[in-house]
Amino acid sequence: MALHREKSSSCYSCHKKIDPLGFSLQNFDAVGAWRTHEPGVEEPIDASGEFADGTKFSDLDEFKKLLLTHQDDFRRGLIEKLLTYALGRGL
Repeated sequence: MALHREKSSSCYSCHKKIDPLGFSLQNFDAVGAWRTHEPGVEEPIDASGEFADGTKFSDLDEFKKLLLTHQDDFRRGLIEKLLTYALGRGL
């Protein structure tokens, strides 16, 4: 994950936007079960991150509250991704 966020990586331009939001979901494992620690790791999972505008959140609850303040962006993004998937091409 750290390599994706390095400025020299070709992945950086997208990952700098999506990774910080995805951190809010780190408490869910591969099958959706809630967890507080990674297996074999003592420190609790850090689910903090920030929106592209710099607004920070510390956990999933804060993320959900902040997401409600970005409803238009969320709707636009969701609809765009659903249409892209349904059409099998970009808009």
